[in-house]
Amino acid sequence: MNLPDGTQLVLNTDTAIDVRFDALARAVVLHAGEIHIGTAQDRATPARPFLVRSSNGIVRALGTHFSVRHGGTLLAPRTLLSVSQGAVEVLPAKAPQAVRLVNAGQQGSFDDLGVSPLAPLAPHAGAWLRGVLIAERMPLGEVLEQVGRYRHGVIRCDPALASMPVDGIFQLNDTDRILALLQHSLPIRMTRRTRYWISVDAA
Repeated sequence: MNLPDGTQLVLNTDTAIDVRFDALARAVVLHAGEIHIGTAQDRATPARPFLVRSSNGIVRALGTHFSVRHGGTLLAPRTLLSVSQGAVEVLPAKAPQAVRLVNAGQQGSFDDLGVSPLAPLAPHAGAWLRGVLIAERMPLGEVLEQVGRYRHGVIRCDPALASMPVDGIFQLNDTDRILALLQHSLPIRMTRRTRYWISVDAA
């Protein structure tokens, strides 16, 4: 989608946002899910900053392409961030003085109090923009969490299996096929308790 200033915004599945533009700032509020942003130069005078607000703080764009995802848990939320072009500044909600610059080719996460150590951008960080999930030694629990965002219902994984590594390239528009492939290639058993509840246990 295109915002009023020409910024391009791509929403991943199960994403909720608000767009708030005024005389002082251009802001997107991320309530859930994941967004990818390609910012445009503001034509207003003076130019307004482009901000992404999450429950953990603010990401300020510095002429860039970047993704922001709501992560963590209900009790301990975190905001995940990856920058493919340009740079952004991160201002944690309860420690705005701990501002952190994140440059192109870096990724990390932050909570209310600070930013985690940054890491090189994962090679397939933007695969979801192409409708693909690429797993390279990705824990099974994380794979199922990602797949669950693209289908209705609950996928419950035995905690003992959650760290099992998964490799593969999966098309996100067919989650039933993804689950079938996982069951075929791993020592796991998937049981459909109801139409909207799948349990994953050891085979």
